[in-house]
Amino acid sequence: MDEQEKRQRIQLADQLEDEQNFLLAVVSGSISLIVCAFLWALFSYASGYSYSFMAIIVGAVVGYTIKISGKGIKIKFGILAGILTVATIILGTMLVGAIDAAVYYDTTPWQAFFQQSFSDRMNEYLRYINLVDFAFMIIGIGFSSKYAFRNLSKAEHSALFTKQMYVG
Repeated sequence: MDEQEKRQRIQLADQLEDEQNFLLAVVSGSISLIVCAFLWALFSYASGYSYSFMAIIVGAVVGYTIKISGKGIKIKFGILAGILTVATIILGTMLVGAIDAAVYYDTTPWQAFFQQSFSDRMNEYLRYINLVDFAFMIIGIGFSSKYAFRNLSKAEHSALFTKQMYVG
């Protein structure tokens, strides 16, 4: 590889790194967290059952949202997707519990949700989690982390590798 080609590859790598937007990924990922949690709760209420496989769907949606908005190539985008996926799963499950409590106590879901402290809701959630739920959560985190990164061409991979080798 001559110096001209090396400079072009490093310039492409710089462009890819400049296009990343972590703040937008955080904001859009957080919005998808809230939307997915509410949809999970509504779907569970409508069907009468909370499906563990929803964690995979939630993970894919959160990861894809971060990918589109953040255009990330750094590991922090995958970590963000994993964290937001766990938060979505926990919030969605807590909302399902709030809807169930609201029906049982003949109150609104908001009153049922905010009637308990966060630690009480977490303890309730952890008491009922089983191995299947945990497995689907892990798979959902994997999906979100996989989908959080921007798709790169061979030339873009090569440019990033070249920059890492020659610039650091």
